[in-house]
Amino acid sequence: MDQAAIGDLVLHYANGSVRGFSIVLAPSRSAPRPYSSETWNNDGRILDVDYVAFDLPVRLDELPLEVRLLEPKPHAAFTSKGRVNQGYFYPVSMGLARAALDIAGIDLASNLDEEPLRINGLSDREGLARIRVEQPLIRRRLLAGRPEAPCGLCGDMFATDYLVAAHIKRRADCSERERADVNVVMLACKFGCDAAFELGHLRVKDDGTIVVLGPTSSARRLAALEGRVAGAFTTETRKNFRAHRHTHAKTPATSTIDVVPG
Repeated sequence: MDQAAIGDLVLHYANGSVRGFSIVLAPSRSAPRPYSSETWNNDGRILDVDYVAFDLPVRLDELPLEVRLLEPKPHAAFTSKGRVNQGYFYPVSMGLARAALDIAGIDLASNLDEEPLRINGLSDREGLARIRVEQPLIRRRLLAGRPEAPCGLCGDMFATDYLVAAHIKRRADCSERERADVNVVMLACKFGCDAAFELGHLRVKDDGTIVVLGPTSSARRLAALEGRVAGAFTTETRKNFRAHRHTHAKTPATSTIDVVPG
């Protein structure tokens, strides 16, 4: 603990998961144990930190094994098999820290020692890091631990690396409560559906069917989706698809594709 310096980042791990992170505010100092113990000496040290809890803890198995195995020896936080070493305070590499924080939806600033973390609101926290609170949480809930899942528009199965959490109702139009609502977001593939939906070239009607709009060149490429029922359409998401159509209402509301019989 005496090696921790002001501005250092600390990952907090317990019960199989990384629970949050903090920034060191001051050097360690002598202090009694916060609770009594018959086993340990009551004299100890304390480290003042600014702590931010993850909305959804990052499980150990979510941290890539190769990243865990690359931790510098001999005082690594992980064993030669990637399990957690028993202990209280280990140095970790920036690679491991970035991996854990990226899963939790946190983008580290390039300079970590300028000032303590500031928290500015529920959906975005700024200072040493910008925290995208709701999107990673909802994406992980939508995936529910699956290695692959269907796109909410085309319905095709994709590995999770090819899926994004796409807002059905534009995020800027959502209230704080709506931003945490799983029905405002769907999984969309990177192979056209996410971009086309964001541009308004794909829309979902009140019966769940997809309408293809936009420039003829784009519409022809998306023509196979015309009339297909969107996988993400439910009675709960209907109002958000309606809001999406309203956002893009200035775009012509008729398809530009040529439907070939048979």
